Amino acid sequence: MASVFLVINRNKFEGGEEKVRKDLSLIHRRLLPIGIAGITPTINYSEKDCLLISVPDPQIHNHLSSVCTGAFVDLPDNWWNLNLIPTCASFFSSVNDFRCLISSNSTASRSVWYYFDDKQLIVSTSQKAIVSWIGSFNSNPQAISWMLAAGNLGPGNSWDSRIHHLGAGEDVILDRSEWKLSVNVRDNNKQLVSDLSRLEYVNLLNQTLDSVFENAKFNLSNSILTLSGGYDSRAVLYYLVKSGVNINTVTWGLSSSVNDKFTDANVASRIAARLKVSNEYFITDFIDRSFDPLFNRFLQYGEGRLDHINSYMDGFRMWENLFDNGVRNIVRADEAFGWLPSKTEQDVRISLDLHLMEDNANMIPLQHFDMEPQQYPDFCTREVEESLEAWRDRLYRQFRIPYVLSSLHDLIHPFVEVYNPLLHQDIVNFGRALPDSLRTNKRIYAKFVAELIDDIPFAKKASIPEPAAILKSAKIVSLMLDELNSQDARNILNSNFINWVQSHLTVNDHHINIIKNSWTLWFKQQIPWKIKKMLRKDFIKYSADFNQLAFRTVIIIRMHRMLAEEADLLKHN
Repeated sequence: MASVFLVINRNKFEGGEEKVRKDLSLIHRRLLPIGIAGITPTINYSEKDCLLISVPDPQIHNHLSSVCTGAFVDLPDNWWNLNLIPTCASFFSSVNDFRCLISSNSTASRSVWYYFDDKQLIVSTSQKAIVSWIGSFNSNPQAISWMLAAGNLGPGNSWDSRIHHLGAGEDVILDRSEWKLSVNVRDNNKQLVSDLSRLEYVNLLNQTLDSVFENAKFNLSNSILTLSGGYDSRAVLYYLVKSGVNINTVTWGLSSSVNDKFTDANVASRIAARLKVSNEYFITDFIDRSFDPLFNRFLQYGEGRLDHINSYMDGFRMWENLFDNGVRNIVRADEAFGWLPSKTEQDVRISLDLHLMEDNANMIPLQHFDMEPQQYPDFCTREVEESLEAWRDRLYRQFRIPYVLSSLHDLIHPFVEVYNPLLHQDIVNFGRALPDSLRTNKRIYAKFVAELIDDIPFAKKASIPEPAAILKSAKIVSLMLDELNSQDARNILNSNFINWVQSHLTVNDHHINIIKNSWTLWFKQQIPWKIKKMLRKDFIKYSADFNQLAFRTVIIIRMHRMLAEEADLLKHN
């Protein structure tokens, strides 16, 4: 659950050690979950460097101003002198008198932000902390456009235009003598095995998983695994148990979901019983009288990077409960074995949450409301000879994991540290080496996992409601209207845009604690994907939900308000 904050100064700190420690202590308190106190941070100080680890944890390795997170195998004794990130880690920085190296793993599974000017380099897992230290906030028009269109900040964007995201497989290197910053993307194309038979791929997958899990050394005594009814957490649990590890599991959802045999909740309990591990089920029904406190926590913990609030409708009570009971780490099962079938580039963009506003037939281009059109960085461009499937899965690794899945993890990082064994470089390399046909729909991986426990089917529906259903609640619509009618809204966004959104809002209180109907899901699953894509092209166009668009608008308004307050945090300290 550690937030990391690192400052590399060109000259000595103004105000000296006492001032730096006071400022870092105040930032530390702002990074803690609401209601949790009495945690002493790690603060390392020298005349030109300082490091804050807000919540010390045995799994967070640090040496002076160097730090490594997410390592689930033993690191060498001199890990801080390594030139590249260890394959088992998610974030790595090495600091000495001559240079500073900051590295992410090949999928940037741990969000890291940095700011650089002629006086300092600031590196942090928190955008808010950087804004506090700088003492000012510069709104980023691209973050606004991407949040409205896709429900995330987009590729590489921060709320502040001066703050950059450490991308997938990226090294940021500061030459301290010249005070110059360079950015390098590592070549991850080495040692790939391709052109194997299907059976050889299956055998290699089993060998790779065995090897990674047998070498895992992180302490699971205060850890749990988040277990669903899908492929990924089932595979992780199976291989942990196979390697001799006994780990507790947790699943969550609506109270009505656990008895529905098609849901994550029900299937997960059966998997846990089969593998003889415990499974605790947390109910996340929305029962608060006011949505406002829940929403504030959602923004404080996740820094408004994503609009996926449907997993946190209990107001984070589940994560508070786990923390109070000593849980400090969770094992997740994000992976990169492939993605959904696509017929067009638009299919790819929408499936990855990387789409333009106008990809939805019922939306109007942002330029119409005097907002910046969304911009794609170079890595998002499809290469000349790159197949649609190869482009799709590369963007999954380089965009969806770093900017969507890691945003979900940020929401729980105030409570726990996150480990993702399936994102070990050896496993990622295996997925990358597969032919397009075996990655689409995770074809070879899904069949392989299905045979691990062949008499328990995969879940067919989630245990939580869809975001669109939640955001039609009268209480939530009322809150959104209050914000849309505020002066802050008019200062940040075009009035015509706000009026357009308001005019399309709908209210329905009957679905906030209800999941999808099984018959509806069954019917959709009977339609071949090629037919679905053909219907998308000619008849049933992609469309967006206006209540979700309003919610994204409110995220923008409140995050601007929050970050303006953060910019004043240290001014009178």
